[in-house]
Amino acid sequence: MQETEARTKALSVPPIEWKTTGQPVTDDAGNVWVTQENSRTGEARLAPAMPTVPGGSPAQPIPQTATQPGTAMPIVGQDAAQPAMRSATGGSAMATASTAPANGPTFKKLGATPSKPTAEGDQLRLAQLQQKQDSGQQLTPAEQNEFDTLQREQTIARPNDAPIGKETDDYNQKISDALKGTGIDPKPYQVNAKTLRGAANQNLTEAQHAAQEHRSEQNALRVANAPTDAEARKDARTMGYAVDESGNLKYMSKADADKIHSTFEEMKPADVTKDRQALRQLDDVQLNSSRYRKAMNALPSTGIPADHVQAMAHILTDIENEKSFVLSTLTLGSLGSILGQGERAKDWNKLTSQEQDVLSGYLRAKGSVIAYTKALTGIGRTNKETMEIEMNNLPVPFVGATVANPRLDAWQENIDQATQGFPVNLPGIKSPKQVREESEGKKSGGFKDF
Repeated sequence: MQETEARTKALSVPPIEWKTTGQPVTDDAGNVWVTQENSRTGEARLAPAMPTVPGGSPAQPIPQTATQPGTAMPIVGQDAAQPAMRSATGGSAMATASTAPANGPTFKKLGATPSKPTAEGDQLRLAQLQQKQDSGQQLTPAEQNEFDTLQREQTIARPNDAPIGKETDDYNQKISDALKGTGIDPKPYQVNAKTLRGAANQNLTEAQHAAQEHRSEQNALRVANAPTDAEARKDARTMGYAVDESGNLKYMSKADADKIHSTFEEMKPADVTKDRQALRQLDDVQLNSSRYRKAMNALPSTGIPADHVQAMAHILTDIENEKSFVLSTLTLGSLGSILGQGERAKDWNKLTSQEQDVLSGYLRAKGSVIAYTKALTGIGRTNKETMEIEMNNLPVPFVGATVANPRLDAWQENIDQATQGFPVNLPGIKSPKQVREESEGKKSGGFKDF
């Protein structure tokens, strides 16, 4: 009863059918192979074609299970449910160790018939040659050529599995170009000649993504910081006055003043223009004062002879008695024409060249007082009384250097005080300190270094 039930159950299971799906291929030993597919599971395998007897009769199957030598892999469809093939002469139809590869490929479900009928055969042949080479056997020249060709074809078929070789520099250049301007180090993404193409492409893609992400972050920061950046640009354009670290008043931008934490006073262009004009006038005052001091110190230590002192006094009295001398003569008239008129010419010619220099220096310094008072008041017209007071601070030229220098020092202090309200670095304008150093040929006091 039990035997009958087992037979009935076996008959209910559909039999395994292996259908040939590819064209036969022949290996170098003359064996013919075909691709077969399991009708129940869809599994594919490489199997020998069914041999024939000398008379042309097909080989007959015999009930046995066989595996490829050196593997546990069934061949020709031999499994528990299918018999092996044996020829009518008693020869086994299964592959022997000399005719079948020891590590032949095992095919799983393919889903579709290979587009190239010889693809399986190429893989099989490549495996055979690889096995022979790995076992230490020498390939013949023909076999070596075939082996190289098959390897190259496999590489072409699977380009991502091939090393990039000579394309290394191209890949690294593309990676560097992708990261250019981002500050990202390209070294982690760089490749070498042994890097597989798939990995090289992955590195390049990752570098491009890293650069894109960096730029996106920077754009987001720019958008977020746009108001702050606009304020910074405005501060960089806003000009005015501020005191620097050394205590000097300087012309600078609000941005620069903020960097040194200095109080900033914005100045309009028109105000800066007025200050430039005032500094020019103060520079003229300083230049004439320095020349007068230099001429005074160049006089002989023996002093000026009495008759020469009298001649200087006559010249000065004659000039100062002229109407509107203070307001017009010293600023608009020519000093040469003033000294060359009438009795003045006789007195002038009595003087030595050094005495003439000190007298001319005095008159020029006195005339520059007009520019000095204009710079102080910021107006173009000043009253006569104010200028006469300032002029009296200048020592007359015939008192000698011993008496003149202390009074010139006091006069210099007035000039220094007047310059304190102006920047020391207005474009195109020298400071009075620079003018004094150039004129007197020495470092001068009364100014802060800048």
